[in-house]
Amino acid sequence: MTDDEVNAQIDRFREADAVLNDVDRPIVTGDLVTMDVHVQKVASDEDPIDVPDFMYTVGSGSITEGGR
Repeated sequence: MTDDEVNAQIDRFREADAVLNDVDRPIVTGDLVTMDVHVQKVASDEDPIDVPDFMYTVGSGSITEGGR
């Protein structure tokens, strides 16, 4: 097993056992936030997508895989 594989496994354990706490400060890059997401294309007949309680890592770049 490589060092990268060991570190990846350690990170998985940390994330699985992590406890989230509310904070009384502005949101910063790296924070995890919970938000309700509503997506609707402009001028489209497609149904909107609603995702309540979506957990997002601030600064990760996108809320969807491969999104822009």
